[in-house]
Amino acid sequence: MKKFKHFVWLKSQRMLHVFKPWMGLFHPPIVIYSMGKVGSTSIQATLEKLRLPNPIFHIHFLAWDYLEEVETSYRRISIEPPGHIEAGNYLRAFADRTWGRVRWKIITLVREPVGREISDLFENIRTFPELKKLSGEALVEGTILHMQELMAAFDESKDYSCNWFDRELKNVFAFDIFSVPFTPEKGYAIYQAQNADILLIRLEDLSRVGSQALQEFFGVQNVELAQANQGMEKLYKQAYKQTIGRIIFPSATLEKMYNTRFSRHFYSEDERGAFKERWSKPLL
Repeated sequence: MKKFKHFVWLKSQRMLHVFKPWMGLFHPPIVIYSMGKVGSTSIQATLEKLRLPNPIFHIHFLAWDYLEEVETSYRRISIEPPGHIEAGNYLRAFADRTWGRVRWKIITLVREPVGREISDLFENIRTFPELKKLSGEALVEGTILHMQELMAAFDESKDYSCNWFDRELKNVFAFDIFSVPFTPEKGYAIYQAQNADILLIRLEDLSRVGSQALQEFFGVQNVELAQANQGMEKLYKQAYKQTIGRIIFPSATLEKMYNTRFSRHFYSEDERGAFKERWSKPLL
């Protein structure tokens, strides 16, 4: 019975992916469209509480090459691609058929790079065979070593976070977010692109300015930011807390990560200095 219910649920989700985008012809689609592990689930929960007539989507990829690349990488390790990949495929197909007829409402978020990388690893730990079999202290030590090696090999030209806006937002909507000034103290910005209105919020400021930013963007009142459930499995939550409390990085690595175009654009010099200080010594 459980298998049958799961089958029915999967079929309903697939039908939703097929038909939901076309609701955007009647009400502009609202798309939470960002890199992973930046607080986007909280935005989705908030929008669902508003009960807007617009169809709401939560995706990480719309660029055809990125969608294919990510889907292939999951299938290569015999893991079914997450639902947002299928949703992204259908939504992009809808976009290609309706450019110029639909004006999108896009919400995207950013997060300081080191914290995002660590959180992303734990969220996707099943894709790392050498880590997913570990537990307890062995998992913490293995994760710390893995992250330190990963960061030591940091290459801005290939980094996911550093290139997401070019590979996605610029590629799909022809909007170069780095060409427009951003005020770190404000914590958010609203932009107008050719086919979309775009709201960007920094995760570090979400609790402080999230409600205000959404009210301004949608022209509504009394938006209360929802606290979304954390997706990380309980098995890894304690290891995650231990890792972020104990991990440190050498100054040379931190200099590279916080001197990128991405970091300089969205974070002030003082903020970048504070991040470097934070990750240069353990908290525990």
